[in-house]
Amino acid sequence: MSIHLMEVELFGGSHSEIQENKKHRNERRIFTEDEDTKLSSLVSVFGINKWPYIARLMDNRTARQCRERYNNYLSPQISNAVWTNEEDLLLIELYKEYGTCWAKMVKHFNRRSGNNIKNRWNTYLKNEYMKENNIDSLFNSVPVFSDNSGEQKMMSFDQQCDYNMWFFIE
Repeated sequence: MSIHLMEVELFGGSHSEIQENKKHRNERRIFTEDEDTKLSSLVSVFGINKWPYIARLMDNRTARQCRERYNNYLSPQISNAVWTNEEDLLLIELYKEYGTCWAKMVKHFNRRSGNNIKNRWNTYLKNEYMKENNIDSLFNSVPVFSDNSGEQKMMSFDQQCDYNMWFFIE
């Protein structure tokens, strides 16, 4: 049996309807409460390793969208509670140590996802931190370097990251 026939048999509709449905899966849209409820129910039935199958049962959602929504917001192991002052202070200290390596910070927080940590930093703490430390921009502090010939050259992105990591650790 061809994949096309299997899709029609499993999901109903004509080939053109299925193709149109796949186009909508790639659109960015906010998950609704009904979708969140449905996704949580499907995960409770099928587990966290069946994302392609779960996505087929969700209207116009990809496996990646379903997995990321569940892992970052809906999982009972993740907290989306209001951030405490202690967590904010911890995030600032961890930022000094790890920079933007959010995944490394997860182990220091109780039930916070890397995405939650990144969003907290970028939304609430980044500007305050930079203002308090008189930093205009993470990457504007040293835009050029001098090589052995004395000629100034633009830093590569990796060089800027390395410099900024050193700058914040000192």
